[in-house]
Amino acid sequence: MADYFLVRPLEELSIRGNRGFGMSGEHGQGQMPPWPSLFAGAFRSAILGRDPKVLAAFGRDGKQPDGEVGRVLGTPEKPGDFRLTWSSMALPENTQPGATPYKEKKCLPAIPAPEDLVVSEGRQVAMLEPQAPPAGLKVRQELPLVAVHRSAKPGKPVSGSWLSGAALDSYIKGEIPASVLECKFLYSKSARVGNALDNGSRTVRKGMLYSSEQIALKGHAGFLVGIEGLGEARREFLPDVGMLRFGGDGRAAQYEYMENQTAAVAPIEQIGNDRRFKLVIISPGIFAKGWIPDGVERDGENWMLRIGGFSARLACAAMGRHDTVSGWDLAKWRPKPASRVVPTGSVYWFDRVEGQLEQLEQWMKNGIWSGNPDDLLRQVEGFNRAVLAAWPTA
Repeated sequence: MADYFLVRPLEELSIRGNRGFGMSGEHGQGQMPPWPSLFAGAFRSAILGRDPKVLAAFGRDGKQPDGEVGRVLGTPEKPGDFRLTWSSMALPENTQPGATPYKEKKCLPAIPAPEDLVVSEGRQVAMLEPQAPPAGLKVRQELPLVAVHRSAKPGKPVSGSWLSGAALDSYIKGEIPASVLECKFLYSKSARVGNALDNGSRTVRKGMLYSSEQIALKGHAGFLVGIEGLGEARREFLPDVGMLRFGGDGRAAQYEYMENQTAAVAPIEQIGNDRRFKLVIISPGIFAKGWIPDGVERDGENWMLRIGGFSARLACAAMGRHDTVSGWDLAKWRPKPASRVVPTGSVYWFDRVEGQLEQLEQWMKNGIWSGNPDDLLRQVEGFNRAVLAAWPTA
């Protein structure tokens, strides 16, 4: 069972992506939503940082720390029980004037609008529908259906939309959300100019002027983080309220334990009745076969998901452009391997469901992984996470 935390930055954030940055005149773009590894690293560092001796010894000689900290964190090469299971933006349930935000220790998760939602000017929302390609139309594809958008009038889609609260609940039930949030109500970006420093003398390097994007959250917005593996001794190393070093330059953020929190709840009964569902990626997907999720294998002309006695056919997909994630390994003091990923918000439609849905739920709980031991470090960091949504029958 996951423990949930609300993370609220105390100042502007520097959240860097994977684009080259550091040469004179370059601009460092901000990354929203942040990669899940940012949250995993912040909380793992907070656990280690409570004891300077444990922090100094971590990763040396392959030995894990003693006690509960060792059980949770393990070693850099062989992680312990810690698993990041959820990361999203968060909003308070009660926004009335004079109300205390998050008083009930619960918030509303907010995720970027999935790729099957089309938001047009005026924030009108439509949903893509998988259909067979029209007869005579040549479409290069590996899946039997294509995602189609039908509209009475032409229009240009707009970006930067998010789902939260009732809109997210409606989407998970297979309905078109009545409204979406614009990103400007959640956060803003601003450019800051700085000078590079000489690492040796700690003085300004001449001619090394650069700019970077800073991210400021709006109002009472924050981040919701779910972590498994902390156990009953969680308060020993993560009290109910604490501080984090967060993002580039170690900016300050406060976390708070959310004792009544849940993430998005899958409509299992509805999926069982419809015998089909959608898989929505909520953190970047590092898949061995590129855009095909781990666990889905070619079977003749079809791609099939098989988990024990459960099976389903991958019928359609909608996704944004591939991205690349890497990062910096603090324990080994070197860059992490770069991986090509399926972006957050990508959607996969599955039909022809057979078998017990409990096996699908268990697969989802552990993340979409092939079981390769080399994937364990990224699994700990919260990559390859998804939610189930209904794909109702017509």
